[in-house]
Amino acid sequence: MLSLVLLLGITWTTVTFSATDPGLGVASTFSIIAQTAITGTGTISGDVGLNSTGAGITALTDSVVGGTIYSTDGVAPGLEILNPAVQANLSTANGNISSQGSDGSIGPVLDGLTITPGVYDIGAGRLNGGVLTLDGSGIYIFRASSDLVSSGSINFINGARACEVYWKVNTLATINGSSFAGTIIAGTGVHFGSGVTLDGRALALGGDVTLLNNTISGPSCATPAPSVLPATLHVVKTVINDDGGTSVASDFTLNVTGTNVSTSSFAGSADGVDVTLDAGSYSVTEPTVPAGYLQTASADCSGTITAGETKTCTITNNDVAITVLSPTPTPSLPNTGVGADGRSIPWSIVSLLGVATTLILLYFLRKKQTA
Repeated sequence: MLSLVLLLGITWTTVTFSATDPGLGVASTFSIIAQTAITGTGTISGDVGLNSTGAGITALTDSVVGGTIYSTDGVAPGLEILNPAVQANLSTANGNISSQGSDGSIGPVLDGLTITPGVYDIGAGRLNGGVLTLDGSGIYIFRASSDLVSSGSINFINGARACEVYWKVNTLATINGSSFAGTIIAGTGVHFGSGVTLDGRALALGGDVTLLNNTISGPSCATPAPSVLPATLHVVKTVINDDGGTSVASDFTLNVTGTNVSTSSFAGSADGVDVTLDAGSYSVTEPTVPAGYLQTASADCSGTITAGETKTCTITNNDVAITVLSPTPTPSLPNTGVGADGRSIPWSIVSLLGVATTLILLYFLRKKQTA
């Protein structure tokens, strides 16, 4: 009974391991590292290092190597001395791979498999002309207990990248076919068939690297450019109608100037309109102010804005009372106030009568003098 109770009390825990980058250190710039010899030729994008004398590099020249050729004695073509830290960092990376927990055993035949990031033990790994698909962003580590032979290819989907793939091979890695991908760290050497393209590195902890018109082109994981958050302007239109005005916010047109403005011209809104733009100078204007309204703008309707910042611009239109002016009367002479019918007689008529009377009197006086 006690044994049964103890058995029932056991809790099983499933452990999930997450692969981590082993870290190549100063060895990361090398496309090829070998211990005894580097034979054959090809097109190599990075550095080449032989942890032996330069005489062991039999065909490669500077003309086909994008980086620098290193050896232990500085003899051509390995004119530069190999830094011992390169070999030390490579050995450390190999140990880091060995120490990581396994997410399971697969293979050894890898054709047709679709794998997500993780650490996988593959035995004597084989890719026999088929396709291994790597699905998703993250680190992939494949550990071969003996050799690795490939004549197939690797397909990357959903963010998987060659620069995040590592092959730890205890003995010899033999790569045929048309292409392969990832950093190969092999115990006794890396041998390529004719014309194979490797998007990765061939790093031999022991033995040689043999080439046969191959292209080794990486890998390099470019650091993605940091995403730049746009700035945001919240543009509010406020209309005050307290003196008989009838306009509403949408009757007013607002313009925004700046860099990469999402909306440069739009109808006003009392709730506000969000406009995104790049960091820098900006302005919000109202090109036409309707008659009967005065306009004011808040401080944040112009100036500069930084990435990710939000500012609120409020443009207010307040109606004004319309004053109706009475016409000014034309000045005239005062009335005499002596109308026969009780109405006044204007001075203009009185003046004419006076002139006429004067002329008549002058006529008779002159006639009398001449008689």
